[in-house]
Amino acid sequence: DHRQVGGAFCGRHAEATHVEVTIKQQDGGLLVQIQDDGVGFAGEIPRVSAPGHMGLSSMRERAELIGARLQVQSTPGQGTAVTLLLPLRIDKEGDALGR
Repeated sequence: DHRQVGGAFCGRHAEATHVEVTIKQQDGGLLVQIQDDGVGFAGEIPRVSAPGHMGLSSMRERAELIGARLQVQSTPGQGTAVTLLLPLRIDKEGDALGR
């Protein structure tokens, strides 16, 4: 849901003032990049979210469910970038089929 992504980047956690979203076709798939200018963070993304929270670990789980790769890069004081690459299959009419 776009509100969850926007809230995660701009809201209470990131303290971002600017978010850039790029969506394009690349490497036989759909590439979605979201980058903010927030506070960033150090360390690994937890494998499991805290109960009642929809954080980066939940995003990773959802990406895996649809066959996508999720990469998160963050530096304290410099923001966070999330990249999702979803492989696409194209039908004979040229329409994307997903996984």
